Amino acid sequence: MFWSLHYSSAIDGLLSFKVENQILHLFDVVAKKLPSLELILDHFQTPIKGIYFYFSPDRFTQSAVSEPYLYDHGHLMVHGAMPTIGPFMIAPLSRC
Repeated sequence: MFWSLHYSSAIDGLLSFKVENQILHLFDVVAKKLPSLELILDHFQTPIKGIYFYFSPDRFTQSAVSEPYLYDHGHLMVHGAMPTIGPFMIAPLSRC
């Protein structure tokens, strides 16, 4: 598997992530109340130097920059006209 699920009692929810070379790949956060980014980062004993969000990070930070990235060579099925809105990502746990 390319992700893992970790239950956190601090957020009463699940974090889906992996850490490589002090870079956090945050795939998804599943909780009744969305935790702060600081609370999420408190879960890691090693310093985190950067974060890749695999979903829209607007509820966590306004300083994230979108970059095009083809993740797992997936395809998006769209019915009707697809608006051109720039790069976006659908969280892996939301895909079918």
